[in-house]
Amino acid sequence: MYRLFLVLQIEDNILSIVSISKYSSYLIKIIQENIMIENLLKLMEIDSTSGMEAGLAFFIRDNFRNDNNTIELQDVGDGTYNVFIRWGIPKVIFCTHLDTVPPYISPKFEGDIIYGRGACDAKGQIASMFEACLELKKEGNSGFGLLLLSGEEVGSKGANIANKLIEGCEYVIVGEPTENKIIRAGKGTKRFEVLISGKSAHSGYPHLGDDAVERFRKFLNELADIDFPHDEKLGETTYNISGINAPNAVNVVRTMFFSGFISGLHLIQTGLLQTN
Repeated sequence: MYRLFLVLQIEDNILSIVSISKYSSYLIKIIQENIMIENLLKLMEIDSTSGMEAGLAFFIRDNFRNDNNTIELQDVGDGTYNVFIRWGIPKVIFCTHLDTVPPYISPKFEGDIIYGRGACDAKGQIASMFEACLELKKEGNSGFGLLLLSGEEVGSKGANIANKLIEGCEYVIVGEPTENKIIRAGKGTKRFEVLISGKSAHSGYPHLGDDAVERFRKFLNELADIDFPHDEKLGETTYNISGINAPNAVNVVRTMFFSGFISGLHLIQTGLLQTN
């Protein structure tokens, strides 16, 4: 509920507003902030854990449309969608993502702090960027958009689709948790799926086999010894290894070892990562 306090006067039996000008900008700001907070809480009430973004995409399509914008869904191909909101033909695009990491945590508003999954990464950015777009339109601007991506937390699936569909954009402003600092550059990412094969043998006769896990250990040692490039602005190359799996019986020398994905190999060039 919003309460506006107006100064009124009666003159010649006519009731008129004398002034709210002293407080009008402050009151409008309060109203806008409350609407933005309500939008954020509604967004956070929808579980959009990676792979489940469709419901949030449909909600935004149905509730963020107005007479001044155009909203389209971009089919990512895995049951999820990007949302692209346009005011004219965008040269500048605000961009963030729809999906969140698990587990889902419902929103809670205490004092002046909103808690819950997505408050920081990145539904807070959706609400604030949409409000910024509304303000830009009120000021008479056009030629900008808001792009909301699916699958950002699991390989940037939505971004890959958007890159193929959107043309003419000159600038992208990305909303991410950055401690309220403006970030001018970010590391790129390469992902490698690694399969290391060996030769199966009973664990009582390991010399008859070729242990894929031992091969993987040597691979990690070689990886750690690689002198990856250093960037003056972005610092050292970083990487992480995920999805490790050795699907063999406990009494069998491993014939196959999946290390899943080695991701975050930033700034490296093709050919630096090799193993026999």
